[in-house]
Amino acid sequence: MLAAKVALILQLWARERAREISADTMRIAIAQAGGLVSETAAVASSCLAAEEDSTNRQAAARMLEKLRRLGAVRPRELYRTYDDETTAIHQPILESLIGTKKVSSLADGRVVAVEHNGDITK
Repeated sequence: MLAAKVALILQLWARERAREISADTMRIAIAQAGGLVSETAAVASSCLAAEEDSTNRQAAARMLEKLRRLGAVRPRELYRTYDDETTAIHQPILESLIGTKKVSSLADGRVVAVEHNGDITK
């Protein structure tokens, strides 16, 4: 359908009094429509990735703030501070914070926020 619309635009642009779309114009339109679809999908994918990244950053900032307020806690205790306590939601965020060294995992299994200077929150 998109190709037909593009073909009609190309046909009208090429000559104003056309009664039908030529095969050459239709082939060009199909190629153009394919390119438009590919570009649209790429843009949509980029927008989705940016939105997910923003959501993840917000969730990580919220978790880090909770940890700073709570001090050293077991992950389950941290998850219980959320309306939805599901581990599958919070564990990847916690692991990300540990990976970026914003949170430290203690030997006894508790986790704690790391201050900007590298010290552990009390």
